[in-house]
Amino acid sequence: MNGKYMRGVSIIGVGDSKQFLAHDNRDYVGLGHEEVLAIACHEAFADAGVNPRDIDALVMPQVFPNLQGNTLGMQSYLTTWIGMRGKPATHIETACATSYLALAQAARDIASGQYDCVLLAGAEFGNSIVAPGRRSYEFTRRGPTTQYVVDGQIKEEYVGNQIFSPAYRRHSPGSGAGLCTNEIGQECLDMVNGDHRKLDEVANAIVYHHRRAASLNPRAYYYGLKTIDEMAADEGVSVSEFMTNDKRFPWLDEYMRISHGLIHTNAAGAIVLCADEYVGKYCTSGKKPIHILGTGAGCYAEGEVNHIPRANKDAFDQVFKMSGIVPADIDYIANCDMYAMEDLLAAEDSGFVPKGKAVEYALEGRFAFDGDKPISTGGGDIAAGHAYGVAGIPIVNEAVRQMRGECGQRQVKVPVKTVMVRGMGGSHTVATAVLQAD
Repeated sequence: MNGKYMRGVSIIGVGDSKQFLAHDNRDYVGLGHEEVLAIACHEAFADAGVNPRDIDALVMPQVFPNLQGNTLGMQSYLTTWIGMRGKPATHIETACATSYLALAQAARDIASGQYDCVLLAGAEFGNSIVAPGRRSYEFTRRGPTTQYVVDGQIKEEYVGNQIFSPAYRRHSPGSGAGLCTNEIGQECLDMVNGDHRKLDEVANAIVYHHRRAASLNPRAYYYGLKTIDEMAADEGVSVSEFMTNDKRFPWLDEYMRISHGLIHTNAAGAIVLCADEYVGKYCTSGKKPIHILGTGAGCYAEGEVNHIPRANKDAFDQVFKMSGIVPADIDYIANCDMYAMEDLLAAEDSGFVPKGKAVEYALEGRFAFDGDKPISTGGGDIAAGHAYGVAGIPIVNEAVRQMRGECGQRQVKVPVKTVMVRGMGGSHTVATAVLQAD
């Protein structure tokens, strides 16, 4: 790999929906995923000031296309919905790393010279599946079941239980809500010298600050809901007592509580990219372009020892080589933190903080939006929401808005010129990118 783009690539427009669940949907009543995705796309078009007919191609990330509207090849229908009929459209799926790798694909499509302007857009309503025979906005709360025969008896099972095959795994698919592996937990436990209580304290601190950020982010699932401070006050206990209540927040395994993990949501998101040389042509809104300096990826099967630390290393090594930046250049991490402990790993494995310091920084609140080492300031997957294959789009869009200074009360207190993006998906893939403002 020579690790360099043939020409520069920039993000010129972003858009994304609020994250929600079908059973408490307050914002998109009567709308199916096609409509919500169209809303996100047109927000991105307006943000860039681009006409959708002028965009050359679509890259669509989605994990469950066949479960949404009972339709395969959803990318073809999307081009019609958003005014890009007849344009090339590609679907990508790599579990929850999908949108991060789709960003890399869109950037390569432009850097190669094949296209000048590309739309990255997808919707994921994995927690609100349309049942057969129902309208596209009539979601079930949990999703569909699959029927199968065992000893002559017909049984049903929720499809979410069938995503990961246990045949070649070393750990139970149910451990840590299905994805929090022993490797993540053990590595973070080593950071606190085997002190489980200290690891719990650190994870709670990370969750607390993500919930603070989400309370200020109108797109976040927890926006408008009570904060942790308010819930603790209602019960007349301290924040620490509230968050360490085992009955309220039970342990999923020996490393993490249920509160330390993501909230699965439904969402749609879009990003418009173009070649640097054509920013003036496609970006007429006056918004400043955000350059993509490089991408990286690492992939190891979950059955392999230390697969996530190894994937982190590969992905970070590649993106540092391609982008030409060094860890000291990083101002912000846009991290896929499906579990609170992943912020610790991302911070140290990328060199954002010195080895051995992530725990200290987390406890001091330095990873928060008002800290000096901000990570995923919109609430992250934990508090803003995690919509499977499009989960990375809101994470990246938050970083873009922070670089532009558009985040209002949760605007970071330090200048953000260079962002490290780290995405992760099950079984397991890590994808990275470096974004930079002028």
